[in-house]
Amino acid sequence: MNSELEEMIAAGRITPAAAEVLDKLQPGSFCFHPSWGAGKVKDWDLTGLKMGIDFEEKAGHSMGLKFILKAVEPIDEEHVLAQFVKDETKLKELAKEDPVAFVGLVLKSYGGNILPDKLEDLFKGRVIEEKAFKRWWENAKKKLREHREFVVPSRRSEPVELRDSGLSTTELMIEDFDLATDSKTKVRAIGEIRKHLSEFNDAPEELAKVVADAGEIASKSATFDPRGALELIDARDSLVGEVDGLELAEGAPSFAGVIQSQTDKLPEILTGLPVASLRGAIKSLPDAFGEQWVEELLQILPQVGLRAVGEITAFLKKQGHQPDLDVFLRRGISQRDISVDVLAWICRGRKGDTSHLFDDDLATAALSVMESDHLDEETGTASRLRDMFIDDKDLIPDFVATMNTGQIKTFARRLMSLPVFDNLSRNSLLARIIKLHPAVQELLIGRDEVKKDDPIYVSWDSLERRKKELEDLVQKQIPENTKEIAIARSYGDLRENFEFKAAKQTQAVLMRRKEDLERDIDLARGVNYADADDTKVSIGTSVEVADANESKVTYHIVGAWDGEAEANKLSYLSGIGEVMLNRIVGDTIELPSEDVDVPESVTILSISKFTG
Repeated sequence: MNSELEEMIAAGRITPAAAEVLDKLQPGSFCFHPSWGAGKVKDWDLTGLKMGIDFEEKAGHSMGLKFILKAVEPIDEEHVLAQFVKDETKLKELAKEDPVAFVGLVLKSYGGNILPDKLEDLFKGRVIEEKAFKRWWENAKKKLREHREFVVPSRRSEPVELRDSGLSTTELMIEDFDLATDSKTKVRAIGEIRKHLSEFNDAPEELAKVVADAGEIASKSATFDPRGALELIDARDSLVGEVDGLELAEGAPSFAGVIQSQTDKLPEILTGLPVASLRGAIKSLPDAFGEQWVEELLQILPQVGLRAVGEITAFLKKQGHQPDLDVFLRRGISQRDISVDVLAWICRGRKGDTSHLFDDDLATAALSVMESDHLDEETGTASRLRDMFIDDKDLIPDFVATMNTGQIKTFARRLMSLPVFDNLSRNSLLARIIKLHPAVQELLIGRDEVKKDDPIYVSWDSLERRKKELEDLVQKQIPENTKEIAIARSYGDLRENFEFKAAKQTQAVLMRRKEDLERDIDLARGVNYADADDTKVSIGTSVEVADANESKVTYHIVGAWDGEAEANKLSYLSGIGEVMLNRIVGDTIELPSEDVDVPESVTILSISKFTG
């Protein structure tokens, strides 16, 4: 210990513990302050109880020994922060050129482990530029995982560690598995073991515990992480299959066992599995469900993602159940009770396995399902099929090739009204049809040869009522129905799920009503009865007529949606309304009668504005 410090201890000016700390802070040594960063001790003034330190953020700072003991941490010359003080440029180059060596230096400086957050706090902006740190750290982690002396956690709450370099390569791989705290990391560890099986001297003996532990962990996690459990079982089974003499214990957890315990979550589980594990899970379904496995698999088909749809259908075909699959799909298409992902799968395979399902009915179903799914906030998967319509340049031409002229125009009209597409995309899709069928050009400028829809005239009040009905439908009834579908779907077993079927039937009714209202409102033209032309029979006039017996009656000619027969309010589109329209006082006309063979002859006595 420094002699001056010994004298101060003897004089009672400092404690032995304080002197021990100060002895590590002699001139030329290095230290760290939480606020001012790394520093180098410049000089001592023990008589004045002070010390001069050059900190990163405060060069030539003079500090009292009392405050030094509270806030300054001595660091040795090999410490990463001491290296920063000695040659900042060299350390920055090391971090950039060799992140593994840099992190190794950091770990040695901090006792062999450091939390990712602390590493970031210490070196982001100091050694690595702030904006580049995230990318640098992701790259560093990938490289660190290639070196088994490092333990790189999957969670930020766990430390990066430097391991005992005395372990063999195979021991390090097994330790990787043991140290992993989640299923994915354990699966990755087993994958590394499988890549290096030739390095094991006695693989069956050395890996028996890995196999047993993998099964035990999968069994324990099946309830709260069934997907992870299945991936771990798949990795374990693959390892066992590659090592002669390595066997599963009797009663070891299996795909079928996990699936049987998690049937209600099966669609969600299958959707998220990687391909290898997904195939293993699907192959286990006959064991899990027995004779009912085909029915069970078809039931979950509309609830899984696109990748799982492809694997399930391939397995059904391989097992000789293509006819069952076709019947199920045909029914779903015709009833519009089919998922976006199944539709996308059929469209993708239209030149091969699904060519027999690709027709005009599928095209109509695709538009209907996209529209209803677009409104379903619980799923929101319509974008998948929408993107396929836009990106696959041949899809719409292929659909059109299955249709006659009338069907093509109906399809084009429906496509133009679909809310899933923006105007630019809609016109681009229509252009693909026009290229093959120029007559559809009429739709682009708003005219439809399929149906000559003339404007209909209605009172402003009735038009407002219809708009409010549409608003209530879109903003309240359809969203409520969407929630009912989601809730009913959660009950499972869609074949026997009355609530789900009823909600889907209601959805169909609501969507049809929405289409009708939108069409009606688009065609409607509001009229003000006060402006009616009473020089002739027109909309908004009251017409008094008399028959041959001079029996008089007054009819009120009103808008298309305002008729009330019991009050003699007749729509101008009604039989009597059409006959009277544009007639004048004195005209004798033949009114339609319930007895079509005997029309009623009447004479117009007067015409006035309707005030009702």
